[in-house]
Amino acid sequence: MPQNREEPSNSPAEILAGLLSGNRLRVRSDIVAAGVHPQTLARAVKAGSAVLYARGIYMAPNADLPEGAGFAATTLLNPGGVVCLSSAALYHRLSDENPDAIFYAVGNKTMKVVGAARDPVRLVHWSEAARSIGVDTVEIAGVPARITSPARTVVDMLRYRTKLGDEPAMKTLKDYAASGGDLNLVLEIARELGWTKSVEPAVRAAEEIQPLIPRPMR
Repeated sequence: MPQNREEPSNSPAEILAGLLSGNRLRVRSDIVAAGVHPQTLARAVKAGSAVLYARGIYMAPNADLPEGAGFAATTLLNPGGVVCLSSAALYHRLSDENPDAIFYAVGNKTMKVVGAARDPVRLVHWSEAARSIGVDTVEIAGVPARITSPARTVVDMLRYRTKLGDEPAMKTLKDYAASGGDLNLVLEIARELGWTKSVEPAVRAAEEIQPLIPRPMR
């Protein structure tokens, strides 16, 4: 009878190539856990078969990373937080202003950011409810990243306009309305968060003029 033969296992180089395929970012601990020795990983970077994207994060040398890769890297280093405010507005094309740091919401005392990737991180401290309501999970560079939805982003920008400025907040609201966004959803999220007072007046004004706002060209 023929003997069963074990299939040859993939080499560390093949494992690494597979992990980094598909324009992904990978954290060092996951690569090592998959069977790639740290020295092998270091040699791969030196040889050019892997690239150090940021401290502890790697990608393929031919990777074409998507927009928002910095959000993915921040999530890898600091799981559980939420990309928010001006960073979320830029991602959802509700702003054309690229902030000088990634706005990232964490818990008041239960979470601690361990480090930034390429981009500095600006922390916002939110309750567990605030980190859940109107928050979506999107895949960026192979990483499930949590980010506020367009409607929630409008709420936040209006809520924080005394800190971030009236102009960015109103532009976010205007662009959301111009894209046909549901202003009732904005009010619903604001009520759920208890932030109606700081949000509703501007949204009510936007409701009046929404039919008159020209739709953006796509």
